[in-house]
Amino acid sequence: MWQLKNDVWQDSEFPFFHFMTTKACGDLKDIRIREKVLSRFGINNSDLVTAEQVHGSRVAVVDKEHKGKKIDAADGLITKEAGLPVAIFTADCLPVFVADKRKRIAGIIHSGWRGIAGGIISRTIEVLKKEFNSAVNDIFVFAGPHIQECCYFIGDELKKEFNIKEDIKNLSLSGIVHKQLKSLGVSKISISKECSCHEEDLFFSYRRNKTSQRMMSLVMMK
Repeated sequence: MWQLKNDVWQDSEFPFFHFMTTKACGDLKDIRIREKVLSRFGINNSDLVTAEQVHGSRVAVVDKEHKGKKIDAADGLITKEAGLPVAIFTADCLPVFVADKRKRIAGIIHSGWRGIAGGIISRTIEVLKKEFNSAVNDIFVFAGPHIQECCYFIGDELKKEFNIKEDIKNLSLSGIVHKQLKSLGVSKISISKECSCHEEDLFFSYRRNKTSQRMMSLVMMK
């Protein structure tokens, strides 16, 4: 279950160290703020691996050689390297945490509508299965706070992309993600019900005010 503690969100059932920051932590795209937040958890910003986030479907496997780097043209990061922090930044998109406790693999995926439509969820599961020989029954998937159906009004482009009926005005991205995961055989799924757009005091939201500020979602095996 997702819970707020000391200005970050965490899920008590996720098997590895992780968190998603809130508005109270500040803009995590600002390196000074990021260094301050990371230091609370004993993490050096110089070790952090991030993704370029191009709203695509590429999921990169990273290790200690990628410390401190931003991975080009990637929206997902998966690692088997203990002590290597990997992170993405969001302000409405789904931060999707993945893990295989048995194989000791962890990852974080930036999932906006373009990435979801482009197959980033299925690509993530494919990487876990092909690169690490993960069994779907061992895969945990946890989606943090993001824009919910209540605030996600859509137009013709998204209705066509996701085969939505004309009279439907709102879209649940997490509902689509959940459906995709179930079709792939993943059953250990937890999705936050917190809305980044609706809950103005807690989260930054691009949909709400076109902000450039971002929350950070991070996972690391200790």
